[in-house]
Amino acid sequence: MRARGGLWTGDVQDHWVLKLARMLADLAGEDEIGPRHVAEAVQYRMLDRGEG
Repeated sequence: MRARGGLWTGDVQDHWVLKLARMLADLAGEDEIGPRHVAEAVQYRMLDRGEG
C-alpha cells in the first residue's frame, strides 16, 4: 500500500499504524478506530521516521 504523498509503503508500516490507532482509540475509551485515531497514528509514524 502506498499512501498519498508517499507517507509509507508496505504491510509492516500499515500494521504499525493500525496497532497505534487501536491503542489511541482504547485510550480514548472508544470501541472503534476512527479517522482521527488513524490520522494521529500517521503523524506519530512520520515523527518516528523523521519526516515531521
